[in-house]
Amino acid sequence: MNHQKSIWLIIIFSLVVFTIMVFVPRIPQYLSYHQFIDNRVFFGIPNFMDVVSNLPFIIIGLVGSIYLVKKYNSCSKEEKLVSLSYLIFFISIFLTGFGSGYYHLNPNNTTMLWDRLPLATSFMTFLSAIFYERFEIRGFILLLILTLFGAFSIIYWYVTELQGMGDLRPYIIVQFYPMLLISFVLWKFPSRYTKSNDLWTVMVFYAISKAFELADKLVWSMGNITSGHTLKHIFAGVAVYWILRMGQKREKIVCKE
Repeated sequence: MNHQKSIWLIIIFSLVVFTIMVFVPRIPQYLSYHQFIDNRVFFGIPNFMDVVSNLPFIIIGLVGSIYLVKKYNSCSKEEKLVSLSYLIFFISIFLTGFGSGYYHLNPNNTTMLWDRLPLATSFMTFLSAIFYERFEIRGFILLLILTLFGAFSIIYWYVTELQGMGDLRPYIIVQFYPMLLISFVLWKFPSRYTKSNDLWTVMVFYAISKAFELADKLVWSMGNITSGHTLKHIFAGVAVYWILRMGQKREKIVCKE
């Protein structure tokens, strides 16, 4: 399959995904989701492990943001599209650390807004960076559209929850479809940058984190030491670190040293 056919496949499949989600009945946020198994209190902090396991997001997000801010002004116009996508990604990760920590202090739909809003933005800016690295896309319109759609998916969900008609469909697209799309793009389209195979490692760590999210109680049952959700945060943090590591080691994530 040549690149032109692959691009058309991406377009057609994306239209199919969006069309299916339009006709699927609305999907509310089940309140049982907020019932995490490890609710131990340490140092007066409820749900301590699920709260403090967000520290990697804050640290890595901050380090990545500083790295990209320092590099941005010295980059070519072409590289600025990539670097800005990654900059907003790491800022979003930084804010996710605080938002998720805040949410886990008192898990409910209202606090979840501040967890999911920067998280949705991180998914879409990561997808934007992958596109800019591989396709001849000029201008910031792609980054703007994807970022706004990520934010819209959460605001739409929260507003519909307030109206008693909660609908997660746009957020489900934002959370899962970019990972599927990124996997296909990594497979079919070469990057202009070295070390891009590290992104496969990122995808593996992310998949592991999602598996632990589903196994929250199962992991806890193995000795009551930690929970699957805590390990989800840790492995997702490793995935984010691997993106930062790739950027610092390859020749042109933003520009040459």
